[in-house]
Amino acid sequence: MKIKSKESLSFVLLLFASFLWGISFVFQSMASNSLGTFSINTFRSLIAFIFLIPFTIYSLIKNRVSINKTTIKYSIIGGVFAGIFLSFASIFQQLGISTTSTSKSGFITAFYIILVPLISLFFKKKCGVNIYIAIVIALVGLGLLTLDSSFKIEIGDLYLLLGAFLFTFQILAIDLTSQRANIFLLMLLQMGVSSIVSAPFIPFYENFTTEGFINALLPLLFLGIFSNGLAYTIQVFTQKYLNPTVASLIMSLESVFASLSGVIIYTFYKFTPVPQYLNTQQTIGCVVMFLAIIISKLPSKWFTISYHKEKKKNKEKNI
Repeated sequence: MKIKSKESLSFVLLLFASFLWGISFVFQSMASNSLGTFSINTFRSLIAFIFLIPFTIYSLIKNRVSINKTTIKYSIIGGVFAGIFLSFASIFQQLGISTTSTSKSGFITAFYIILVPLISLFFKKKCGVNIYIAIVIALVGLGLLTLDSSFKIEIGDLYLLLGAFLFTFQILAIDLTSQRANIFLLMLLQMGVSSIVSAPFIPFYENFTTEGFINALLPLLFLGIFSNGLAYTIQVFTQKYLNPTVASLIMSLESVFASLSGVIIYTFYKFTPVPQYLNTQQTIGCVVMFLAIIISKLPSKWFTISYHKEKKKNKEKNI
């Protein structure tokens, strides 16, 4: 398969992963009725770990000829660091959510679409002009989707910003190691580490009960298998062929899918006491975010002055 074809496939797959992450907010809300944040993070990662075991074994056996010390090395490094960043990013995000509004927390967390290209420059990962234009448009869309007139700076914002930095490093850890790693081994280690990091917080901050776990089991299975197991595996695969900035831009659509899926599911099943709907401003925000993604896929040369000068020059010659 040609590189361009792999990029297009990766774009579509990561878009699907963003949809899974978006709809997972509904299941997180369901699970939070019975379990605390650290318990949810621990068990969803553990379920993903168990789910990935047979795929990892099959992948290692099938590719045993091409697997070498370098493959194992990068799989371990990527899995461990991505797992640590993912776990602490989720923890700080929850600390922020507990002290500020949900809408603002979504906006600040999505700051990784700015942080990724900035930090990527240190690793010589550059983008076309269209990507930077798309980032600005996406931020406007996120603002319309998540912010209201009550916006003000709070202490929890620092936790959320730190969470955004950690999500950025999780994305970059995958980007820097996935090229030489075994995808399934990297993913298995990421989920295992994420579960181990979150687990020690449970007895200190939560009152875990078996009844609560049983009540939350179905949402946890969705989160573990589809959100953590499948969606993050897609992330590792697609980042082998996508620039990390482009990947972060696509992943930011989870906020749009979260809003849309929340409205649709709430219409048929009241999974939360908080009404789920989109007003005119939020609807425009969704449209603007999708516009940003479309611009990111257009040829970069279309947005350069030199291209339009050359186009005009050729047009004059034809006349």
